[in-house]
Amino acid sequence: MIIAVFERGVTFNEVPVFDGGTNPINVAALEESVLLYITRDALQKAIQRHPEQCHLIIERLAENLRNLIGLIEEIAFFKVPNRLARLLLRLPADHTYTQDQLAARLGTVREVVSRALRDLEKAGAIRCQRRRVEVIDRSILEIWANRPDPV
Repeated sequence: MIIAVFERGVTFNEVPVFDGGTNPINVAALEESVLLYITRDALQKAIQRHPEQCHLIIERLAENLRNLIGLIEEIAFFKVPNRLARLLLRLPADHTYTQDQLAARLGTVREVVSRALRDLEKAGAIRCQRRRVEVIDRSILEIWANRPDPV
């Protein structure tokens, strides 16, 4: 399951730096990337030298927690077609995604995403062409996105 997609300049995987535990996530780049790796020791020394910057780390951890809680709520209270509509409203229109990638973002499998795409297409919200999903009526997509169905 894909928990998050990060843009340039964002920190991630901070947990082991603070608790010394194992790495709780796997990370894969969707495109060529340059990463800066900061060891636990180096970050702790930087925090000691600049404690006034701790609020930035706390804000980032709080943002991550808030995003994870939102993901749990979506999985618990929305069916896949509704979660797919929510995701399509958030994704940039100029990117293409495979059904496997969409499924990983939604915590489901490709076959279920395929059915959900057909449902949204029949409703007139989207048009599917090869690996591209085009949003043709955002208002219909927003209706699907905001209607939790009993799970």
